[in-house]
Amino acid sequence: MRAQAVPNVPMVRPAMQVRLFGDFGVSAADRDLTPRSKRGRALLAYLAMTKGHAVSRERLAGILWSDRSEEQARGSLRQCIHRILQDTPDAAARLPLAADRERIWLDWRNVESDLDVIRAQIARADAAGLAEALEYVGVNALLPAMEIGDLFDDWLASARADFETLVSRAVRAQVAALGEQQDWPNVRRLSDLYLRRDPAAEDVVADALRADAAMGAITSAHRRMRNLTRHLEEEYGVEPSRRVQALLSDLTSAMPPA
Repeated sequence: MRAQAVPNVPMVRPAMQVRLFGDFGVSAADRDLTPRSKRGRALLAYLAMTKGHAVSRERLAGILWSDRSEEQARGSLRQCIHRILQDTPDAAARLPLAADRERIWLDWRNVESDLDVIRAQIARADAAGLAEALEYVGVNALLPAMEIGDLFDDWLASARADFETLVSRAVRAQVAALGEQQDWPNVRRLSDLYLRRDPAAEDVVADALRADAAMGAITSAHRRMRNLTRHLEEEYGVEPSRRVQALLSDLTSAMPPA
């Protein structure tokens, strides 16, 4: 069953904040509402990332308890939701968690995750917003150590890949635009922030090298190339492409002094 649009729900609860990068966490009205169980955390994370849609109980039970029969999985889902509310009896009413006989959802107008904020910053399509997003995520994975097996792990791997693709495309588009404007300081800043996350991105290294050359930063260019060489050797057992090596040679030979 496909996710369905969430029915209109009056916004009567304080906002819930969900942290999906680094250590997973849920808070509302300055209270920590993070579930104790791993599947409880996985449930809220999944709902937060499908915000704006109701998810069928069948799908949630199947993706979180794929190793059990349908009846057992649905029973486990009921118990999981009960525990989430039971663990925080004084704050349970603040969780914008809603359900009917067939579906479960979060009141999307009353929930915000750090992923929502990052997506909004990237959508701004400017260097400042993108830099803020990169500085926040750093090297943190989306929902690290959240794997619980089978279908959920498949979904999580896909969600992580989608996020990395979103960031990669935004960085490359923004760096290209900044290069055309000859805004070399921001080319270097975005490149450096992204290379913390993906040190093997040779095309981003190449853009950063051009910025180094334009700014006469020969030491920075050589250090950047050493970092790329070391990472490729340690992680993949390969050298940088000839194209990048030739680019460094051409640029450094033509570099003016800093």
